[in-house]
Amino acid sequence: MQGQADLLEDGAKKARTGLEQAKATLAEKNARLQTLAASLPAEEQKERLRAEIEELESHLEQETADTLRRKEELLEQISNANLRLRQASETAFAFSGDFDILRLETELKGLYGKYDAVSKHLRQIRARAKCPFCQHEMTEEEVPAAKEVWQKQLEQCISEGKAAKAERKRLEREKETALREFQEKQAAETTKLEETIAALETQYRNMTEESIAGNRLSHMKTTLEYGSLSLEQAAELDTLRQECRELENKIRQLGETLEQPDVREQMETVRQEADAKKLLISHADSYLGKKNELLFAPLQMNRVSISLSEVVKGTGETKDYLRREGLRKAVPFGEAARRAGDRGKAAFRQAVPDIP
Repeated sequence: MQGQADLLEDGAKKARTGLEQAKATLAEKNARLQTLAASLPAEEQKERLRAEIEELESHLEQETADTLRRKEELLEQISNANLRLRQASETAFAFSGDFDILRLETELKGLYGKYDAVSKHLRQIRARAKCPFCQHEMTEEEVPAAKEVWQKQLEQCISEGKAAKAERKRLEREKETALREFQEKQAAETTKLEETIAALETQYRNMTEESIAGNRLSHMKTTLEYGSLSLEQAAELDTLRQECRELENKIRQLGETLEQPDVREQMETVRQEADAKKLLISHADSYLGKKNELLFAPLQMNRVSISLSEVVKGTGETKDYLRREGLRKAVPFGEAARRAGDRGKAAFRQAVPDIP
């Protein structure tokens, strides 16, 4: 019983110690919390901030709707610009004079062939040679006229060839100019489209981020919650609030544990039982001591005395000797005790008639 009582008392002592420590820690943290709370906004300022926040949130809802609509428009514009850019990069250069250049090149090939043929015939004209067309054998008188005819044809080929070359060269220069203008125009258009796309994408990203009103709303909410505290102090305030809540819960739980009726009743019951057992043990000790005293009273021995108690060293407490180790040391006196048994028992019963 004493062990149970000690165990319950030890548990209660630990609970009380923990409760006192928790209260002391809570007091320290509350003191720091009050210091930080001095920088929080006053109630009047809070009311004003709440009204401004409510108004700003209403405005922000409309702004959000407008932002979503604008973002959709930007996405469509970006898509169209990318399509035009792809089309511009895929557009091939086309020159209207390409057909004429091809025709002139064909004509020049024909003129080159004709020139070679006429030159060959012209070299073959001489007396007694056959005409390449009519196979007539020419005389000395006919040779100059024939050469003149063929010379005119040769000169005509040269003239037509020069004209064709000049026309082709002119068209090629026009084509080069047109190609350069096309490339410059294409590059300018590509640059413009790329700049347009970049600007549209920048607008879209900026609209994706928080708006000015959103940033202001966030700042106002932070001010409402933390006042003029820095980021580090705000974090410390949140930590202290959490720790204080945990300590308060711990204090409440320890208090409930110590205040539980069943625990107090159990401790009291065990304590009463332990006290009752102690009282019984004390009565038994007294009984045994008195019994031994009466039992050995008739014994008379020369120069020998029997001590039925001893003084405990250190405390000075007197203990009955025969109820402990001394009882075993008194065994040599057993025979004498038995001889005086009848007389001792009778005397003992007469002395303490209320003890069975």
